[in-house]
Amino acid sequence: MVSLAGEIDMATSGQMLEALRRSLGPDGVTVDLSAVTFMDSSGIHGLLTVASSLEPGGLLVLRNPSPHLLRLFEIVGLDRHPNITVAGMGSDEPGAVPSTDAAVDGSP
Repeated sequence: MVSLAGEIDMATSGQMLEALRRSLGPDGVTVDLSAVTFMDSSGIHGLLTVASSLEPGGLLVLRNPSPHLLRLFEIVGLDRHPNITVAGMGSDEPGAVPSTDAAVDGSP
């Protein structure tokens, strides 16, 4: 699992993308967003880049987004992307991808 924190914007989205790419497995990658306080279009673009690069059957699981992030995902249609699953609290929910543990902190 990749844990993101702080602001994911133009200054930090490259770090996020690098961490996600390093953590990709054959089934995809799970991202914990519980500590993300802000995400702009650079962050959305990075998530879409990873989702689009997944092998068939792979998933980008976005776990524990804040209500603000969840609304953003709904507005831009990220929650409807075929390779993306948005999940809430709890590791027993469908769509979990085996963990490879990485972290990115975009705190100002």
